[in-house]
Amino acid sequence: MSAIEVARSLDEADYVLDHPLEIVVWSNEEGGKTGSRSYNGSVGQRDFQLESLGDKTIGEGIRYIGGNPDLVTENTRQPGDMAAHLELHY
Repeated sequence: MSAIEVARSLDEADYVLDHPLEIVVWSNEEGGKTGSRSYNGSVGQRDFQLESLGDKTIGEGIRYIGGNPDLVTENTRQPGDMAAHLELHY
């Protein structure tokens, strides 16, 4: 919610950034098996075969909620892709 508030505040102030603003929300990133690792390219097909806490593998779970684990690598960022990175924890 903090990131959404920042985006709203920037918009309301008509503030123009020098770089794109990208907001990413990771679900169970700290306790999960993949999370933000996909952002730096360190998640491979082997990871999608790992069992989750339910009755599905990670890959099956992604498909179950409408995602496609085959496309996860499209999310990878390379060195120099971002001007800054801020990760909030509560």
